[in-house]
Amino acid sequence: MPKAINQTCLLICLLCCATTAFAGDCLELVQKHYAAINQMHFPKGNEYLHMKFTQSTYLNTGFPPTVTDIEILTGEKQTRYYSDRVTILKDEQVEIVILHDEKLVVLKNAVPVEEKGSKLQDIKARQKEIFRDCTVSNCDNMDGNVKVIDVSTSNEVRQLYHIRKMKFEIDPAANQLNSLTIYQTPDQEISHVITRYKLMQYTSDTNASEPVMAFVFNNDGRLTQPYKGFEILDTRE
Repeated sequence: MPKAINQTCLLICLLCCATTAFAGDCLELVQKHYAAINQMHFPKGNEYLHMKFTQSTYLNTGFPPTVTDIEILTGEKQTRYYSDRVTILKDEQVEIVILHDEKLVVLKNAVPVEEKGSKLQDIKARQKEIFRDCTVSNCDNMDGNVKVIDVSTSNEVRQLYHIRKMKFEIDPAANQLNSLTIYQTPDQEISHVITRYKLMQYTSDTNASEPVMAFVFNNDGRLTQPYKGFEILDTRE
């Protein structure tokens, strides 16, 4: 999976985590926000969790950031990830990775249900480690009621995950997280990643039961119009 997508997954994992290592008013604010998030249920049937955000990745080289608009729809049996460069479609039968710049469609084996459960447990364990023994280094107001909270991680987290600091911008009045910045340790290629959230809500989708292959291939097995002329690489066993 491309590095940018790994970064995205980590950021979303952080969103779904309840933290207990903050202090004072900042502790109450963050706990209130995450309590609402943790009550969100996993989609069922035609229901989807729909997310949109912009991600800016800054390298330690000082070059201008790479800015990517991302949209994710996660359902009971299907996940769709859209960005400028990569589209990923998954269901219980297949995983399709579309590399737009390379004009390449890659078909992969679907991830078994038991492996998904194992990965979820790994994510939960990682969440606990990231927020364990972290400290609030700054908690100020910005642009009216928006609260800016800087959280420094422990030495153990810096060694394990190369995350040295996180910055949250929370709007208490709207009860929403506006942005999350993750700063990596100096030895990493990436300096920091800023994610600005635009949408996180449940929605229904009539395509929820549609095989993801139907988004890419016609009934006769040819690529649909958006991907006409793309090379196909089938790595399924």
